[in-house]
Amino acid sequence: MVKEKPGVLPGLLFGLGFGGFVDGIVLREILQWHHMISGAQSSETLTGLELNVVADGFFHVVTWLLVMAGSIMTLVS
Repeated sequence: MVKEKPGVLPGLLFGLGFGGFVDGIVLREILQWHHMISGAQSSETLTGLELNVVADGFFHVVTWLLVMAGSIMTLVS
């Protein structure tokens, strides 16, 4: 029985997901250097900060989905 070589896509999804985790957790939450849309919407007002935090939340959901997709693809292959 010949084992197939694992594809590149699961590794790419893991890399994007975990890179997003590091960016989201370290740069956005711990150091508070920037937000997802801070270039387009200022975070100096309460409304702007709320909008930036919501956008950061959606960013975290996407990174989580990338890691889950990479995990499933790895387990299936």
